[in-house]
Amino acid sequence: MDRRSFLKALGGAAMASSALMAACKNDNNNTTVSSESITDGNGEMTYRTNPNTGDRVSLLGYGMMRLPVVGGGSMRDNPDADIDQELVNQQIDYALEHGVNYIDTSPVYCKGLSEHSTGIALARHPRKSYYLATKLSNFSPETWSRAASQQMFENSLKELQTDYVDYLLLHAIGGFSDELDSLQTFNGRYMDNGILDWLVEQKTKGRIRNLGFSYHGDIKIFDMLLQWHDEGRYHWDFVQIELNYLDWDFADEINPRNTDASYLYNELQRRSIPAIFSHYNKCIAEGNHPHPDDRDENYSRQRRAFLVGYDRSVPKLRQASHCIGCGQCAPHCPQQIDIPTEMRMIDDYVEKLKTNG
Repeated sequence: MDRRSFLKALGGAAMASSALMAACKNDNNNTTVSSESITDGNGEMTYRTNPNTGDRVSLLGYGMMRLPVVGGGSMRDNPDADIDQELVNQQIDYALEHGVNYIDTSPVYCKGLSEHSTGIALARHPRKSYYLATKLSNFSPETWSRAASQQMFENSLKELQTDYVDYLLLHAIGGFSDELDSLQTFNGRYMDNGILDWLVEQKTKGRIRNLGFSYHGDIKIFDMLLQWHDEGRYHWDFVQIELNYLDWDFADEINPRNTDASYLYNELQRRSIPAIFSHYNKCIAEGNHPHPDDRDENYSRQRRAFLVGYDRSVPKLRQASHCIGCGQCAPHCPQQIDIPTEMRMIDDYVEKLKTNG
């Protein structure tokens, strides 16, 4: 499988920045993370060294969230299709051959089938040739009991065909259940059941080499866990943070987080929320994001490109100006974006462009 075929098969969905080497301080209070680039016949890869373990982890990780299915596409496109295991094997082979060694999965990815498929693909390679990350994804209150959470971890090892994981994450801290706020949810998932202490125990037994968390949600929970680390209550070996490339490149822009909000399709499709966010951020990426209060020689061209593209991408009756701020969309967003606020911001921006020709 060549590079072009590999990327085409991925559909842009499976590759993800490992974001891993946001490593926490080690016992010597040393936060230095070394970086090196290695070039061989298959190209160049940059590696970051985990200061706690010495692991040389590829800056680019491989996310097993949207695996290819038989017939093409992913489960998002064809929810009833089987995973194309042969193609998964080929993609893993290609990734490892080209220097990617951080493989990230979860018990809940691909309708619960990702770990099984990942285990099959990786079992064909030496265990020391990659770093395997999975998560304790006990989102549902039915999985909050100590026994259920322990079983989830044990099942992960079974499906992944391994007796240890290199990186184990508390999955997406800061979220909330339908009835509870983010702190109650966190305590229900990890504290009240004693499962976090149990995971620390598994680390001492060598079944978990690095213990950390991924973050999507309430910043108060993120800050709380970092405070625990600083106080010595729990030692986090790493933190994996979702990062949109546009957020990185355009941090000073008015940029609604998480552009491709296609998960909001269904009852939200009628308001075209994904299309609105997608057009806005696409224009930022392409340099067609004019500033009405700071015009330059490109303003007229950028203004026209934005407004014409907006009308073509989003029907007028579904544009941000028709958002009534009811907030019914927000609970459906897994990253807790304040969608009404973002819609008002985009609408205000569009109106400024229209009145500042």
